Amino acid sequence: YFRNVKLDSPTSYINFMGQECMKLGFIQSSFISDVLLRESISSTAFTNYVAIPHTISQNADHSFICVVHNDSPIPWTNNKANFLLMIGITQDDMKYFHDAFNLLIELFLTPAVLSKLLNTKNFQEFVNTALQINELDIN
Repeated sequence: YFRNVKLDSPTSYINFMGQECMKLGFIQSSFISDVLLRESISSTAFTNYVAIPHTISQNADHSFICVVHNDSPIPWTNNKANFLLMIGITQDDMKYFHDAFNLLIELFLTPAVLSKLLNTKNFQEFVNTALQINELDIN
């Protein structure tokens, strides 16, 4: 989880997030290349608040979600995003990817949840807010 990272392009953010994940042993360098390839094919910005860079085919060594949360929107192709969520999934966890991905999209498409997430200041607040999804009406 990173707060208010100022870089100049989606490529720079993907490289930054990827390097941080490599330091933790979550991915290999080929993962970053695959995320960049995926992004060049089609933007991963789903709303004006969130982009979810992910791979086409590369699996992570450990499943993770790397979060960048900026107060100022980050230009992302034709959108802007306050949140970047780089997702890496191991082969064993791929069976959970579709459901987890849909849950993330739903979180960021629900105005009440999004408003709360935008106001978080650190990792623990972000996680606690995301986990309160059951308490918020998202249907």
